[in-house]
Amino acid sequence: MSKFEKTDALFRKVILKERPNACERCGILRNLQVAHILPKGSHPRLRYQRANVLLLCFSCHFLVAHKSPLKFYEWIESYKGKDLLDSLRIL
Repeated sequence: MSKFEKTDALFRKVILKERPNACERCGILRNLQVAHILPKGSHPRLRYQRANVLLLCFSCHFLVAHKSPLKFYEWIESYKGKDLLDSLRIL
């Protein structure tokens, strides 16, 4: 059990409640996950920043974000804008 498990679960509930219940990349309505734009492992201070997360389906999260990170960042830049990525990096 991770020391973050309870807080992660609460954060997931917040994101699910405040965002449309669909994958932000493909629109699928099932198997939704909170995915970090900048990884929580290398950017721990951004773990609970709403601007650093997307609601993605399993396929977009793992098959695109994790398997093709360059393609994923290109999509994020077109979807959210370069300014968001720059501001997250500064944080």
